[in-house]
Amino acid sequence: MDKRYQIFISSTFADLEDERKGIMQAIIELDCFPAGMEMFPATDSEQFEYIKTIIDESDYYVLIVAGRYGSVAEDGVSYTEKEFDYAKKKGIPILAFVKKDINNIVVGKTDQDPKKKDKLNAFRNKALDGRMANFWDTADELKYKIHSSLSKQFKTHPRIGWVKGNTIPSYEALEQLSQLQEENKQLLIRLDEINNSEKISKDVSMNISKSFTVDFMLKSTFASLQKPTCIKEVVNKIGLFLISGLWLEGFKELINEKIINSDFDVDEGIISNDSLEEIEKKMLALGIIEINDNREDTFLKFTDYGNKVFIQSIEF
Repeated sequence: MDKRYQIFISSTFADLEDERKGIMQAIIELDCFPAGMEMFPATDSEQFEYIKTIIDESDYYVLIVAGRYGSVAEDGVSYTEKEFDYAKKKGIPILAFVKKDINNIVVGKTDQDPKKKDKLNAFRNKALDGRMANFWDTADELKYKIHSSLSKQFKTHPRIGWVKGNTIPSYEALEQLSQLQEENKQLLIRLDEINNSEKISKDVSMNISKSFTVDFMLKSTFASLQKPTCIKEVVNKIGLFLISGLWLEGFKELINEKIINSDFDVDEGIISNDSLEEIEKKMLALGIIEINDNREDTFLKFTDYGNKVFIQSIEF
């Protein structure tokens, strides 16, 4: 049965931004869904309650520990450690990857506060307690190990995951599918009430299907090329991620993965900034997404209307 899993990525952010990009790419290459702080607003106590619901929905939990303990809550425990404790409590399989030698990490990516250093060491020991140690040194090594470890977990400890409706054989699963269909029906009703319309307007339907070209560069040869696409294709292929929202860098990576490189055997194309901005402007003008600038970054998310466009753009 063709099954896809949701993988929750937990780590500090600023010091591991490049590593997290590689991890997300590895998960997407496994045809799975990454879930992490790139898709959430800024972390706070209220937001952590929302993050717990995402962990509940995840099949596996990947923890990355390096040289920082991370932002702490009012109780003095970092949000990363809180996520770890919650995943452990819920019985979600945990794959922990710990930096080999934190003494070799550049100063700018380590905690200088002695209290935080002590908490980090304690957390490292907790993360390795009772499970196989996974140590890494470089971002490429980390990406490879996560790809390999997850592949083994899928075979040795399969989870519920997500499957296409037409591949579910059991009566219980069919009942679950029926329930999901009813929930989807109610969602459509609510979206109709919000938009006061049974279908998206003809103008929007025409505009999202209107073809335009995007510029991209091949990483291997630096050649500049063009490729036709349309907003409907963008919404259809990455809409699942825009329901919760994406930071701009994650949005760009998915455009490269799902749109630019869909005709290549390997990832080798990078969309130009101008073309990426053109896609944002078109989606914004159509009322499909809303954009918020936060933490010196841009966060893109479907509007209620965008959710409706996404649902109606799905090609069964």
